[in-house]
Amino acid sequence: MTWSAEGAASRTDPNPLETSGSVAGSWRPVEALATDSSRGKFSATGVPFRPLEPADLESSISARFRAVARMLPGVPALVSPGHSLTFAEADARADQAAAVLLAELGAGDEPVATLLPHSVGGLVGMLAALRTGRPLVMLDPMVPAARLGQILRQSGAVGCLTDPAGRPVLEEAGATVPLLDLEEVEAHPAAAATVGGLSPAGTPFPGDLGGADAVAAVVFTSGSTGEPKGVVWTNGTLVNDAYAGMLALGFAPGDRAALVLPYAFAAGFTVVGFALLNGVGLYAYDPRSLGIRDLPDWITSNELTTLHTTPSLLRSLVGALDDGAELTSLRLVTTCGEAVYGGDIAAIRPYLPPTAVYTNWSGSSEVASLAFFEIAPGEQIPEGTIPAGWPAAGKDVTIEREDGGVVPAGETGDVVVSSHFLAAGYWNAPELSAAKFSRLPDGRLRCATGDLGRFEPDGRLLLLGRRDAAVKVRGYLVEPSEIESALLALPEIAEAVVVAVRNPPEPNRLVAYIVPRAGDTTLSAAAIRRKLRMKLPTWMVPASIVPLPALPRTERGKVDRRALPEPPARSGSFRIPETQWEMLLADLWCRVLELEQVGVDDDFIELGGDSLAAEELRTLIAEEVGVRLPVTALVDAPTLGEFARKVSVAQRSGPAHPTIVPLRAGGTRPPLFCVAGAAQLALAYLSLARHLGDDQGVYAFQAHGFEQRGIPDWSVERAARRFVQLMRVIQPYGPYYVVGHSLGGLIALEMAQQLAAAGEEVALLTLLDSYLPASLRLAGDEEAARADGARQEAVPPAQARDTVADTYRRRMRSLRKVLLPEDPRNLFNKDTLLRMAQLPLTGLLVLPGLDEFDAFFAHGRMLERYYRPKPWAGRALVYRAMHNPDPAKAWSRYLTGSHDYHDVPTEHFSMMREPHIVDIARGIRAEMDSLIERHAAVGTRRGR
Repeated sequence: MTWSAEGAASRTDPNPLETSGSVAGSWRPVEALATDSSRGKFSATGVPFRPLEPADLESSISARFRAVARMLPGVPALVSPGHSLTFAEADARADQAAAVLLAELGAGDEPVATLLPHSVGGLVGMLAALRTGRPLVMLDPMVPAARLGQILRQSGAVGCLTDPAGRPVLEEAGATVPLLDLEEVEAHPAAAATVGGLSPAGTPFPGDLGGADAVAAVVFTSGSTGEPKGVVWTNGTLVNDAYAGMLALGFAPGDRAALVLPYAFAAGFTVVGFALLNGVGLYAYDPRSLGIRDLPDWITSNELTTLHTTPSLLRSLVGALDDGAELTSLRLVTTCGEAVYGGDIAAIRPYLPPTAVYTNWSGSSEVASLAFFEIAPGEQIPEGTIPAGWPAAGKDVTIEREDGGVVPAGETGDVVVSSHFLAAGYWNAPELSAAKFSRLPDGRLRCATGDLGRFEPDGRLLLLGRRDAAVKVRGYLVEPSEIESALLALPEIAEAVVVAVRNPPEPNRLVAYIVPRAGDTTLSAAAIRRKLRMKLPTWMVPASIVPLPALPRTERGKVDRRALPEPPARSGSFRIPETQWEMLLADLWCRVLELEQVGVDDDFIELGGDSLAAEELRTLIAEEVGVRLPVTALVDAPTLGEFARKVSVAQRSGPAHPTIVPLRAGGTRPPLFCVAGAAQLALAYLSLARHLGDDQGVYAFQAHGFEQRGIPDWSVERAARRFVQLMRVIQPYGPYYVVGHSLGGLIALEMAQQLAAAGEEVALLTLLDSYLPASLRLAGDEEAARADGARQEAVPPAQARDTVADTYRRRMRSLRKVLLPEDPRNLFNKDTLLRMAQLPLTGLLVLPGLDEFDAFFAHGRMLERYYRPKPWAGRALVYRAMHNPDPAKAWSRYLTGSHDYHDVPTEHFSMMREPHIVDIARGIRAEMDSLIERHAAVGTRRGR
C-alpha cells in the first residue's frame, strides 16, 4: 500500500501539487495559516512575504534564505542568550564569513567543517559555510574529541570554521586542516569587500547558485559498526523539508521557533530549515550546557510559539515545570527522533494553552522528514505509541513484503520511501549507498528504511520498530516497541527499552531495561511482569527486567542500545527441573516472580526477586508445603537447585542466629553492619551486599523475635545494645562501619553512640532515609525542652511540689502521645484497635499472614516515638528519598561531625531496590575505600 501527502511537490508532474498516491490528511493552505495580525502578514519596503512554493524546491538553501532576508530585513532571525540578529544582519554576517572562507579555502567540492556553539554565532557560521557552495560538515562541540577526529578524517574537510573555545578541541581531535576563527572574520580584508550579496570577486556566492541536486551538507550519524557515517543532504532535501513543515506545521512569519536540538544533527538542522526558510525567528537554547531548569523561562520570556524536542527532552521539560506553570505562548509542540507515547502527551498538555497543538514528527537522516501526526486541542490522545501519521510533502511511502510486493492496509511490512528529496546516499561509501538506496525510472530515489510499519485504513502510518529488532519468541514474532509501549503505560516507569537476546542454542528471550519515574515506587520485576500480563500475551512478557538510573543516549539524545548493560546471563545451559522438590518449588517461584518457567540454575535475585518476593515465597512454602524457612535460605541457596535441596532438609536446618544474618561472610575488608527498618527482614540488604563487591563482608540485623519467637527489644537503646554485642563477636574492635535504613538508622546511630562510649571508633555511619523520630514532634522542639529543663532547675524549693506534679502530668501526656495515634480521630479506627491489641503479642505468637508485619511495624513505631537522639560527632552519610517529610538538612542538628547528603530520586522503600541501591552501594564503597586508606596510612605512620 502506498500513501503520499496532498500538496507533495513533484519535480516531474505538470501540476506539482497533485500526486499519484491517495490523499492522506488535509493540510491547511498557506493563506489560512495566519489567523491574526502577528503571523503571516509581514512585508518590507513594500515587498510582501512570499511563502515557499513548489518552484522554490529547485533553489538552494542559501538563495532562499537571502530572499527571506530581503522580504523581512528587520525581523529577528537568530537569537540566543545575550545575542540577536535580524534577517538582514544575519544575511550580511553570513556573507562576510563566507567571503573569508572562499578567500582562504577557495571554491571546490571538498567539504568545509564548522565547530561552533549552539548560538547566534554558530548559526551564522553554518549559513556562511552553505554560502561557499562547499558541502557543509557540522561538528558538535558536545561530541568527544576522538569522534570529531573520525568525522573530520572521513569527511575530507579542507578547513574548519571555529572559535577560541573550539581550537583546543580540534587540536585534541588531531585536526590537521586550516582553522579559521569566526571572531576574526570582520577584520579580514575579504569580509569588507562583500557588497549586496556579491562575493569580493563581484560574483554571486557559489552557494546561491546551487540547485536542488547540489550537495549542501554531510550529516554524520552513528553507523552500525560504531564508526560515524556521513549522510549526504542536497539543497532539495532541506528546502523540501521546509516546505513540508510549512504545510504540516503552519510555519509563517511571526512564529518564533525554539531550537533546542543540536543543529549539527539531522533533526536540529531540519528545525533550522523549518524556521529560517519560512521567515520564522530561530531562538537557540542548548539544554545540554545551559540545563533544562531555565528552558521554561526562555520559552515564556521570548514568547516562543513552537517547540521541537525529542521525547526524552520533553519528559525532562515536564519535570522542570512547576505545578500550575503554563507555557502560554506556545501554539505547537513537536517531538521527533524516537517513539513517543500517549503518556508523554498527556503529561505536557496541562502546561500548554488550550489552543496548542501537538504533532509527532518522524523521519531519519536518510529520509529527512517522513510523516506528521497532529493531535488537536481537546482531541483524545491515542493509547500506547503515537502514530507516525501521514507522509510529508514530496514523500511516497510504501509498505512491502520481503519479496517486494506491496501489502494491503492493516498488514505489517517493510517501510519504503520514494522521493526526489531523500538524502543522496552516504559520503564516500558507494557500496553502503547501493545497499540502502536505488534509483527509480522517474529519477526518484528509493530508500528501504529498515523499519517495520503498517498503514491504517485512513492512511495513518504506524512505525513498529526496526526489522532487525523483531524476534520470534516461542514461535511468535514479537515487536519490542509494542512491549515498550505497554511498559511506558505504567505510571511508575519513566523510560523503557526492550531488546531481544539471541544466543543459540538457547531459546530467544526478551530483556527490558526500565528507568523508574522519580519519586514513585520502584516496582519489583515480579510486579512489572504481573501488570504486563494483564495487557500482553505471555510470550511478550520479558524474562528479565533490568532497572537503570538512566538509559544511555547518543549525542543526538537517542537511546544508545549498544551501550546498554549486558543482559543477565543464564548460568550455563537451561536445565529443566527434574526432581520432585525442583518441580514443586519451580512452580512456586514462577507464581511469585510471574515467570513462565524457571531453570535449575536460575538465581532468585537475578530473576527479579527482592525481599518482599522472598517473604511471599516463604509464606507460600509454609502454607502449601508446611515448611517454615529462615530468611537465610535464599542467601545461602540462591539458585532453584540449591534452594530445592535446602527445602528438602529444612526441618534439620535453621537460621544460625535469629537476629543477625550473614549476607556475605568473610571478605578482606572490614565488615559492614546493616540494620533493617521496622518490619523489614535482613534480606532487604541483599542487593546492597551484592553491589558492594565480593571482598566486602556484610552482616544484617533484624528485630529479635521477628523470625523466631522471642521477646523483642522495646527501645532503640536495647535493640542497639543487642546488636552491638553480636557485632563485637564478629569484629571485636573498631573501626566499625554501620548502615541503617528507616528505623534502622536510629538504631545504627544509637549503636555508634554506645560503641563510642565503650572507647571504640565508628569510622562511618550511614543513614538511609531515616526520619527524625516522632518523639521530637510529640514532645515539641528539643531546644524548648532543654530550656524547660533549665527553668525547672532554677525553681525555688518552695515550689518543688507543684513542679513535681507538673512534671508527672507532662510525662503522662507524653506517654499518651506515644501509645495513642498522633491523630486522635484514628483512635477508634478498627485497624488501629487491632494493632493496639496485637502489639503486646509481638514476637511471642505467630500471627496470620501480613499481621506479623503489621505487628512489628507498630513495634517499630513505638521504638521511634520513645527515642530521643543525641549528637554524633563522627563521619556520616545521609541518603534521602523523595517525599522525606523532614527539612533538607534536618540531621545536621544531630550529626555534628563531617557529613554529606545525597538525594535518591525514589520513595522510601524503593531506594533499597535497583537501580537506586547500585548508586548507594557505589557511594558507600567509595567512602569506605577512602576511610580504610586513611586508617592504613595512620597505622603506617604510627608503626614508624
